[in-house]
Amino acid sequence: MGAVRTRMFCCCLPVRFGAACSALINFLAGVAFSAVGWYGVHQYTTHQVSLDKDEEVALILFSITYTLLVVTALLGLIGSLGAIRSLVKRYAVFLVFNTLLTIGVGIYWIWRLFHRDANECSSLEGEESAEQVVHYVCKKGFETIRIVIVIVLVIVWLFQIAGIAIVFDYVGQLNEEAGLGDDEKALTNYEERI
Repeated sequence: MGAVRTRMFCCCLPVRFGAACSALINFLAGVAFSAVGWYGVHQYTTHQVSLDKDEEVALILFSITYTLLVVTALLGLIGSLGAIRSLVKRYAVFLVFNTLLTIGVGIYWIWRLFHRDANECSSLEGEESAEQVVHYVCKKGFETIRIVIVIVLVIVWLFQIAGIAIVFDYVGQLNEEAGLGDDEKALTNYEERI
């Protein structure tokens, strides 16, 4: 009788749990980021915000990427909970594609934030002390938001990269289990010790 050992990550957690958590976290992050992105697109189309053409393209790509992540993460969640190998494989492959695209768009977006020639704060410069305070608050607020955006994006990218490793490990386990007969199943570490 052959058996496949359940693969683990973080020393004691099964990769199936990790794949489900990765899909759930990506689903929630995708919903949040795509909602913010599409809200930004809505503000641009209703002329509440002015963007350059390349900023508009980056915002639309950002929104589309995270919208696709929502759909794929939902399929990955269903696949990992139901041990459906084809859905988990599709989720793993798209997660790699999405992570690379998100990193590319995010780097461009960050570059644009830090290399912006004109910002709204420069129009607030003036002689009066009240206008100088408003200019200072606007400038410092813009600098703080840029740093927060960088930190949030890097954390999301790290979670996505860790999720890729976990999901591909789970795909490997599902491939090994597919090679077994129907009466055989994966062994957990607990069952192996007994």
